[in-house]
Amino acid sequence: LFRSVDQEVVPPQRVAPPTQTVLEPEFCTSLSTLVVQCVIRLEDSSSAVAAAASRCLRQLAGVRVRSDAVDSSAASSASYKLEEEARDLLLRREQAEMDFEQFVFPFVALIHERGDHELFVQRLKICRSYLSARQDGQASGNPSLGAPPRTAAGFTAAALLRCLD
Repeated sequence: LFRSVDQEVVPPQRVAPPTQTVLEPEFCTSLSTLVVQCVIRLEDSSSAVAAAASRCLRQLAGVRVRSDAVDSSAASSASYKLEEEARDLLLRREQAEMDFEQFVFPFVALIHERGDHELFVQRLKICRSYLSARQDGQASGNPSLGAPPRTAAGFTAAALLRCLD
């Protein structure tokens, strides 16, 4: 028990168990585009940037799955399996068991959200911005890209296009 300023006895507060939070659609879209940025930055010339991108991807691997309001245990089980597959691919990539090209095609297929054409276009625009960046890090309309990993952007765009129905 705790005492307040005026010496009243204040019982400790019970904390409710955590519940699954459904994320706002705009926030989910931002996270979904961040995934593509991180995938591309895995091949950044700065090892610190590549490591940060890898850590971010580990955290984001299941966000889309958790952001959906899923009531069915079968759907939840399938979502968990996809999340585990994505994390396994990331782990194998981090342990240098696979190169970027071997990693990006199955990973992008796992994170692809069928039917969300607006997100698909946003992701392709991200790839285009890296592909059009100049060597000094300047891109048309986006001067903050840094050293552009063009090859990774090209493979990521190809992986996205392979997901088209």
